[in-house]
Amino acid sequence: MAGWEIKEAQFIEKYLLEEDIWKMFNYIFSSKTVKATSYKFVFLKSIIECVYDVNLEGKILLTDIFARFTRIYWYLIVKHNLRQCTKAIRSGKASINIIFEKYIKFDQQLMFCEYDSIDDNIKKCIESEVYAECKEYVVGAFYNDTGGSVYSFSLRENYIKFNPQVLSFIQKYSNVLLKLNYFEWISFLEKNNSGESCYSIASKLHEASKRTNLTLYKDFLYFNTDEEETRCFYCNRAIAYNKIHVDHFIPWSFIKSDRLWNLVNSCPVCNLSKSDKLTEKYFLDKLINRDEKLLLRNELIIVKDFNVYSKERLINYYNAAEFCGFKKWKTIKPKGIMV
Repeated sequence: MAGWEIKEAQFIEKYLLEEDIWKMFNYIFSSKTVKATSYKFVFLKSIIECVYDVNLEGKILLTDIFARFTRIYWYLIVKHNLRQCTKAIRSGKASINIIFEKYIKFDQQLMFCEYDSIDDNIKKCIESEVYAECKEYVVGAFYNDTGGSVYSFSLRENYIKFNPQVLSFIQKYSNVLLKLNYFEWISFLEKNNSGESCYSIASKLHEASKRTNLTLYKDFLYFNTDEEETRCFYCNRAIAYNKIHVDHFIPWSFIKSDRLWNLVNSCPVCNLSKSDKLTEKYFLDKLINRDEKLLLRNELIIVKDFNVYSKERLINYYNAAEFCGFKKWKTIKPKGIMV
């Protein structure tokens, strides 16, 4: 059966060496897989960026993956007018282009909108149409191309469940996989777009994953938690509300997701100095202690964000970022820090 015809399947349970998993991804990146559109590149990018949002069973909703898929495409198609298909597509347009054009024709102001600024109801409608159209082309095909070893899925029940071995592999090598994906994706886009459109194409792909506004988290940590959250997580100095920077403890460039268990209030000096680096492990211990306290509270923002959290996972993510080459932030341990 062709991959696009598969509506539901289970991953094949067998022991996999890292070498076996690399072979699967190398095949995905090779010219042997059919790529009439860029869907597989965007789907893989969406998967890699979503692996930190899977629940403790290794599951994530397909609609969540395709929400990210839609956001990435909006940025590349509407903002940068990058063609996403080969000449094999008779219309000259991928299905997702046609969906976007329909909404822009209805409201031309959308052409100038950042995706996050679009009305939530309109976004939900766009994402729903993209999911309904594109899932048929990519989910089963990607499953087939990887020999059925990466995930189980059901289009009817709207989920992907990762093979635990592959999930650990993707988390460990996420940065490398993203770079390999970009390399092949750029090659695809360069073949199907004018030279002018391809200017700074690598930065366009990277910037397609945009951070969300963190004010909600800033307010929650400052006004609804212990007094220590009104101090810088790193240097322990008191901070005025308007001076707070919300920091991704494990850098956002590694975990492209905003979850309370990875966010801390920081002073501008520490935040800008730490930048895209890891801290020493005593700060990891401090964060774990903070998160364990939050877990005891039954509040919506905590329940929502911590449904994918475990202490062991956080430690694994930290170690994976270290393995991927993230540098350590050199700072002096402040007085009075509790670990």
